[in-house]
Amino acid sequence: MSQSSDARRAGVCQERKAPATTKQMQREANQHQLNVESTITTIDHLGSHFIVPLHPSILPHPLPTHPHYQPHSTITSSFLLALLLIPLALLLVEYNYMGQKHSATASQVEQLANHKASMSKAGVELATFGAGCFWGTEKFFKKQFGPALASSVVGYMGGKSSNPSYEQVCTGTTNHAEVLQVGFYPNKVPYSDLVDFFYRMHDPTTLNRQGNDQGTQYRSVIFTHSAEQQKIAEQQTEKMQQSGKVKGQIATQIQSADGLTFYPGEPYHQNYLDANPNGYCNHRLRW
Repeated sequence: MSQSSDARRAGVCQERKAPATTKQMQREANQHQLNVESTITTIDHLGSHFIVPLHPSILPHPLPTHPHYQPHSTITSSFLLALLLIPLALLLVEYNYMGQKHSATASQVEQLANHKASMSKAGVELATFGAGCFWGTEKFFKKQFGPALASSVVGYMGGKSSNPSYEQVCTGTTNHAEVLQVGFYPNKVPYSDLVDFFYRMHDPTTLNRQGNDQGTQYRSVIFTHSAEQQKIAEQQTEKMQQSGKVKGQIATQIQSADGLTFYPGEPYHQNYLDANPNGYCNHRLRW
């Protein structure tokens, strides 16, 4: 066979193979476009503002012509705007929180002065309770007893450090408990009612924990200011245990306040949930 004949046969073979190769490429391109359309349709169901970015380098040529496909835009403008605004919003929230944390209103400062003055009033007695985070403890007691309370202040008690800060108490190394101290009128509300409500508004079976708050600073404790208060606290605790209202063994400490110093908390902690109605609180009434 001549060399020219071989060349002609080779040319025929190439011509015959060409249509098959073209059809195969067309089928692959069509299938790829279907895949792209299916993917975009699926994403459309998840949200019309989200478009899956497909880099042109991974696609065959010509590129698919689906109307939703945007090869040079990975996300829509609305989603991009959201990505930019979310970090800014978080920064504003943190800034607002830090501003509230380290500043106090005039009423919060005045509350500390009023409590100190009430301690010298005739007919006013002190009561001190630790029931977890003192924000919620103060909120619930003030709502329950209102005008029967001459004053209320949250602070720290029962530890070994003098003038502790909130940050120091949070480390758990000071052994102070977060407490609410109230000045109350015994002729308007007996001390036993305060003790009963104390058990009603928190979980006394978890000594060093209230909900998500864990640590000795969140312990359940009653600091008594007289022998009579000590006796009443012990009696009411026993009654509460026998009543069945408290589910479990009461772990509350009942401790004399003699020799202990109550350290008022920073002004911004006073009436915190009044100033910040949406602030953190894990207390609730059990019955």
